[in-house]
Amino acid sequence: MDEATKEIQQNEIAALRAIFMDDFTDVEAKTAWNIKQDTPEFVVQIRPTDDELKEHVWVGLHVRFSKTYPRTAPQLIVESGRGLSDAQINEAQLMIKQQAATMVGGEMVYELSLLLSDFVTQHNSAAQAARPSFYEQMVERQQAGAQAVREREHAEWQRMQQADMKEQADLQQRIRAELERKQHELHSDAQRQQHLSEIADAVHSVAGRWAEAIQLLAFDKPIFMDPQSPRNGWFTTVAIEESSLADALCTAYDAYPTDLANASIHLSDRFTVQCFTITSSHYLTDQGRKLLERVQTRISDLAQIRHQNLVSVYGCRLQAVEERGQETSLCLWVLSDPLLAHDGSTLEDVLES
Repeated sequence: MDEATKEIQQNEIAALRAIFMDDFTDVEAKTAWNIKQDTPEFVVQIRPTDDELKEHVWVGLHVRFSKTYPRTAPQLIVESGRGLSDAQINEAQLMIKQQAATMVGGEMVYELSLLLSDFVTQHNSAAQAARPSFYEQMVERQQAGAQAVREREHAEWQRMQQADMKEQADLQQRIRAELERKQHELHSDAQRQQHLSEIADAVHSVAGRWAEAIQLLAFDKPIFMDPQSPRNGWFTTVAIEESSLADALCTAYDAYPTDLANASIHLSDRFTVQCFTITSSHYLTDQGRKLLERVQTRISDLAQIRHQNLVSVYGCRLQAVEERGQETSLCLWVLSDPLLAHDGSTLEDVLES
């Protein structure tokens, strides 16, 4: 091989390696006498142009330069990958060889790769009516898996609803027992009147509303008032009722802890729970759930931060919700300090004041 031809081949291989990166693989071939060949040989993994297919469909283009390439055509073999039948592989092989014969005299591997990429894309299009493509079959399997997941989540949702109803009944019973205990502890008429007034207020502002409108929201992990000092108080469940706070992105609820432990706060202390409803079916797939898991991880990181100039975030919960006659949706519940209604002022207004 003369030096000019060798330089042309080396320059083309360097360009292909830079373009295809991890999809480019050198092949070290040897003769029958175990002697390394002096002509370049490599495999380029060809993927479709459709982004949705790139991770699932590919073929290999095995190339071996002759000593006189590009004045003669290289040896080209289309290797089986995923997404093409044997008949389609043979058709692609014939197409590549015919095209290579018309391009003798110049570098051709990159253009042949583009031609093969278009061929793979066309034979895996979702619009293909003759039979389902490899990608369509994969999507059908994913949808079947997602349906099974939805059924399991629906059964779990029903179980949790029943548990919530039982917990609401137990909570109301504890409230009545607490009210009765306080009545027995009164010793004087003045104390009795004062405590009866407090009890009446509690009954009207808490127990009465809970009996009709309050829901219970249980978190998967304990909610710590101070993550740096877990012994300073924690809880796992809050009673929630819809708040007057308006937000275009979510529904806001007032929240009251129901199972406080070692805490200085009490039943009337209020938090805010924001419910972000996610209706896209993409988040019911494995890939979508991974994205939501990352969001939950970020919120858990925020729950470790406490500062007087920040609204504290305490935790979150991701819940599947299925209503009769509607698609399954997801609710991301985020617990934080009480939020105030926005008065329309901007940061500039605050700074100027």
